[in-house]
Amino acid sequence: MVRKPAFGVFLLALFVRLAFVIPKGPDLMRPLEDQRLYLRMGRAVAEGKGLTLTAREYHPLEGGEWKRQVSAHWIDPYDPGMGVAEEGKQTAIIEPLYPLLLGGIHRLYPGSIPFIRIIQAALGALTAVALFAAGASVNRRVGVLAGLGFALFPHAIYYAGMVTTETLFIALQALAAAAWAAWLTTPGPGRAAVFGLACGCAFLARSAMLPLSGLALAVAAIADRRTVRMLPVVVAGFALAVAPWVIRNGVAMGEYRLMPTKDGLNLWMQNHPAIQQLQLERIGMPIPESMLNTLSCRELEEFPLFPDSMPEIERNRVLSDRAQAYIRCNPRYFAYLCWLRLRWYLRFSGSTVRSDVADLVGGASFSLLLALALAGAVRGWRHPMVALSVLGWLAYLGMHALFHGGIRYRIPADSLLIIAAAHGADQLLRLLGRGRG
Repeated sequence: MVRKPAFGVFLLALFVRLAFVIPKGPDLMRPLEDQRLYLRMGRAVAEGKGLTLTAREYHPLEGGEWKRQVSAHWIDPYDPGMGVAEEGKQTAIIEPLYPLLLGGIHRLYPGSIPFIRIIQAALGALTAVALFAAGASVNRRVGVLAGLGFALFPHAIYYAGMVTTETLFIALQALAAAAWAAWLTTPGPGRAAVFGLACGCAFLARSAMLPLSGLALAVAAIADRRTVRMLPVVVAGFALAVAPWVIRNGVAMGEYRLMPTKDGLNLWMQNHPAIQQLQLERIGMPIPESMLNTLSCRELEEFPLFPDSMPEIERNRVLSDRAQAYIRCNPRYFAYLCWLRLRWYLRFSGSTVRSDVADLVGGASFSLLLALALAGAVRGWRHPMVALSVLGWLAYLGMHALFHGGIRYRIPADSLLIIAAAHGADQLLRLLGRGRG
């Protein structure tokens, strides 16, 4: 009986996404940032060069005056690896799974953006089924509503057409949530290992899965103490999934490293006053000039001139040290940026793709999601799956307030919150049913 609604959810999610992405043709969608980076890495993988970066093609008309102003404070627009990775050398600047997926697609259909989108449409449909399974741990109708909610979720549909990690990561995150729900329903070492493997695979798509995995373990331990004994099994499953990446980094990069080498760059860039002002002015939330005039340690704002002999991991470490020193010099400024990033994260309309329809659809869907999730949290906070859905969304909120703003980074969190929203919708339907009775 469960198979029929799950299959229906899959077909609906697939149909909606294919109807959206197929007419797009071979051109990249906006926003364009990062898409060309992933495509370059995918081509390198397909050509047998491994995780390397080829030369970057700069398109001045796409970036416009804003990108030229950013490059004045950061890197040359033709820099292949954001000032950290070097052309033609093995890199760990990006988590490996998405470039590997693009590499496999490129081997089958070289340069085919439409085929990438079709694969991502299928991943989105599988995500809807995974959220159906996770939500069904609350009850069957919550599962159906969660699957339907994601199938029709506007941001997830839009990003199925983007050559970025979102669709793959959200799919693996949903798979991990379904595995977690199954493990908690019937605790056992086999299901614990599957959950650990799923978390490891999701981490290889985006490293934000690491703190989310820790949160899931904490919620599981509170909900059922039997799961504590299986913590080593979960960790072993996670380690098994990420071991090839860590070993590869040790051999190719000289350090057995779990995290990608972009954390220092992100920390430096996301707290650089001139770069952030350029971004924040675009969304109508500029940093006050009075605050900018009080900044100290201004020499740390300059992007280092790295010697060619300095390896990528050391470059990342230098940027991380400089960024942390800058934050210590300007704690009030950092706190204010966190507040702005929080506001940016919670915006109802984007800054790059703007139209009346996009603003209306995005704002209405996010408003409905928050309202239903609040109702679901109030009514079902004792259920572990609802609790993880809400706490996971709050964890993303905290992470991105500290490190990186933007609606794009909220989409994985919103996809998880759909489970709590589905519970809220279920409670509303029950209330309406009792009213009719």
